[in-house]
Amino acid sequence: MACWALGGFAFGLCFVAAGWLVGYQTLDGASISAIHTGMPLMWIIDLAPLVLAIAAAAIGGLYRRVHEAWEHSQKLASELASNWTVDLQRTNAELAAALDRRERISAMVSHEMRTPLTAIVGHAELLKEPGTSPEDARESVDEIASSATFMLDIVNDLLDTAKLADHGMAVTVDDIDGDEITREVSELLKPLADSKHLALSAELCTSPRCRADPARLRQVVTNLVANAIKFTDSGSVVVHTHRDGDHYVIDVTDEGPGIVATDLNRVFAPFEQVHDRADRDSTGLGLTISRCLTEAMGGTLTVTSTGPGYGSTFTIQLPTESGAAPEERTALLAAIS
Repeated sequence: MACWALGGFAFGLCFVAAGWLVGYQTLDGASISAIHTGMPLMWIIDLAPLVLAIAAAAIGGLYRRVHEAWEHSQKLASELASNWTVDLQRTNAELAAALDRRERISAMVSHEMRTPLTAIVGHAELLKEPGTSPEDARESVDEIASSATFMLDIVNDLLDTAKLADHGMAVTVDDIDGDEITREVSELLKPLADSKHLALSAELCTSPRCRADPARLRQVVTNLVANAIKFTDSGSVVVHTHRDGDHYVIDVTDEGPGIVATDLNRVFAPFEQVHDRADRDSTGLGLTISRCLTEAMGGTLTVTSTGPGYGSTFTIQLPTESGAAPEERTALLAAIS
């Protein structure tokens, strides 16, 4: 602005000098007072440097503001374009990831369904053979039933996962008897353990009531105990409840293949089947669902294992009873990646 004012003032001086030169020549070298008297316009011309300096300063300030506004608009436009580019890239990446997840899930489900379907078709063909003995027919029927049950488990796991990831699953947290649920699940699955000649025991220490959703807790405990039986070929499965501070704890310990340290976190990832467990009938979704439901009830689900060959222990930790009114919550599963 100062430069503009100095420029205007200098131009005004030139204008004054030109005016005085004209006046001096017009009035034949008259004095300053005579020129002012003979040419009253000179009074106005004398003010030219000041007027032009003020005008130039005003124009300079206006120009600076316009220039700053233009630069700001350019910067804003650049930032908006950059943000839009980042948002577009992120959206494209999310869409690509979603499509990739969809393709991987489709491939995984197709792979999981192929095995039981092949078994069903194969044993159905055997049943059509005229010379099939009653024993072979009974075995084929058992295999068909087992494969069909596994396919039903796949469908149920997929439906639960889709519900958890999309709209969420309702969870009603209240003070309940966790020992009673654990006992019911152990009794329900004892025939399954007996069929594999496994010792299934429930060690209940009359722990305090816990705060959870009875239906969801039963679902989680059932999944953990069923998994323990599934992955244990010999030995025992023990379900133990106890209190740890302000928490109610359920431990499900098996004598199965165990889990290496690097795979302990992977077992809860969707569709993950860690070493020594990948060849078993499993969708890889049960533990994902169980952890999601447990966390929605305010608890945690963890696993420990000494290593391969030493079995595993899955631990549910829930708050003890609080006396509060029932609380409605929603179990939501993060996007499958």
